[in-house]
Amino acid sequence: MGPQAVPLRELTAERLASALRQAVDEPRYRRRAREVATRINAEDGAGTVRDFLERTLAAR
Repeated sequence: MGPQAVPLRELTAERLASALRQAVDEPRYRRRAREVATRINAEDGAGTVRDFLERTLAAR
């Protein structure tokens, strides 16, 4: 979904800057981020938690 991970021991300011530039500048990463954002925005996270809690408390 994004740039390849850089192992922490190999992380430098230059490598981090390069990965951030790639994540921001690469059209496929921006497109995928928009797709993921659309899916997240369509979810009803609070409602899902509420339903779970209601079911759990009702079972007691």
